[in-house]
Amino acid sequence: MTTDLKPITQQRVYNTIVDQIRVLIEDGSWGPGQKIPPERELAEKLSVGRTSVREALRILEAMRYIKIIQGDGAFVRDRVKVSSGFNKLLDIIQDDDYLVDLMEARELIESQIAFLAAESATQEDIRILEEIVDRQSHQIERGGDGSEENIEFHVYLSETTGNIVLTELQKSFLSLAQAVITKHFKIPGRPQESVEQHRDLIQAINGRNPTEAHRLMLAHLKSRYILPK
Repeated sequence: MTTDLKPITQQRVYNTIVDQIRVLIEDGSWGPGQKIPPERELAEKLSVGRTSVREALRILEAMRYIKIIQGDGAFVRDRVKVSSGFNKLLDIIQDDDYLVDLMEARELIESQIAFLAAESATQEDIRILEEIVDRQSHQIERGGDGSEENIEFHVYLSETTGNIVLTELQKSFLSLAQAVITKHFKIPGRPQESVEQHRDLIQAINGRNPTEAHRLMLAHLKSRYILPK
């Protein structure tokens, strides 16, 4: 099944993984509904780390080539519809300069998500957000970085708005920014800072203060990236 995959040696390996899998899906080698080989098998066949494979699969899911089902694996979507705009974004992320533009786009979209969340989030939504942040904090206390829970927090926050387009944009942004987020969370003190900022955001949302939620999200995003030198 994986005989057409070739070992990868270049630095930004996840981009090349994405390209190879895209070709297999687009030419019909991997058909609709077909299960993609597990991360370990892909990593061995491509001679890359599982982290790179995981990053590539997240990007492919955001591009709607595949669907990842927790605990079951990744599957080729029945109908692959990918916009040329998203393919262009994939090309852009091969340049370090993309980070500044990505940051600006996230600040624009996510600050508005926070604003809307303060207007529409239910008490159940607040409870779930608090639960996510508690899990993030516990992960950090056990020696982890809490980055997965961080992503979960931002995705769920977008879902509280009830706006499907914003949620899909959020997932796409997070997929594109995954490598940067991981790098950010390796800086000492940053995981704990993220937890504190998330709790402040929840307080503003629970207090029905859209302006404050908007301000806090902007401050949160501006503090969390390492700009390229």
